[in-house]
Amino acid sequence: MYYYDKTFEDFDFIFVKDAINAAQIAYFSKKDYKKYLIKGFDYGLKLDHLRWIKLFEPDLKKLLIDKNLIKEHTARKKEYLKKIDLEYLNTLYIFGIQDQLDKQTPNRRLYDVKKRKSFLKIEEFIREKGFPGEKLLGIQDSTVFKDSNSKYKDLYERIKKYKKLYYFKSDDQILSQEMIYLLMIHNFCSYNTLEDIWLKEIKKGNVHPRDVALLHDNIYRGSTCNDPKTPYKNNLFVYYTKYSNLNKEINNKRAKLFITSLEIDQLKIDYEQNYGFKFFWGFWSCR
Repeated sequence: MYYYDKTFEDFDFIFVKDAINAAQIAYFSKKDYKKYLIKGFDYGLKLDHLRWIKLFEPDLKKLLIDKNLIKEHTARKKEYLKKIDLEYLNTLYIFGIQDQLDKQTPNRRLYDVKKRKSFLKIEEFIREKGFPGEKLLGIQDSTVFKDSNSKYKDLYERIKKYKKLYYFKSDDQILSQEMIYLLMIHNFCSYNTLEDIWLKEIKKGNVHPRDVALLHDNIYRGSTCNDPKTPYKNNLFVYYTKYSNLNKEINNKRAKLFITSLEIDQLKIDYEQNYGFKFFWGFWSCR
């Protein structure tokens, strides 16, 4: 746990999935794990998120009513909410909901025109304000505006007037932002459009390296951009069969973006299946 502790001490921002993963490892190792849950509260973690982790099931009922954890969460949530750029988040909601409406048009060419036009505006915001990840907007939360006493409406309040958006849900359990990724995966070349800023945004903490890898590999899902020679193998909806003999090249590429190897990812999957851990979070479980 030394490296987790040092990282959490040295950096003023962490991705909340690192805190919850540290808590799981400590719990499994019979060490103090609650301190990592408390650390996660600083970045949007809720006790309800523990319901998604099978490993915690033996103590889940106790954790959900733990008076000290509830007290810590209540206090830290107030400070967490103060840091969120609510206007920027509101803008993303507007774009995201409109995109969901636009994509239902039977005229695919018209949708392509609309989403490209929309993404040009989104790109301007990203270059001006920074990538709209958790550092700027917090994690996905269906009640974030209400909890912040904001004038803006939360997702379900916004979409209830659109019957055809009955399927649209707020994935509060992913421990990352959501709306920006929905917008970007629909624009298959979005990785290329912002290629010049990715490393800078990673270093600022505005975007997770594995999110960048997800968007890079999303290129393979479309036909408007040239496929990269080597993928990151970090997108659930890409068929990587033709790249099955490139693991060495893929691991080298991952390392340059500070991403663990394919072999380490497989070990995480093994621990999830065998012991009830949940190591993969984020949009499409890309982290």
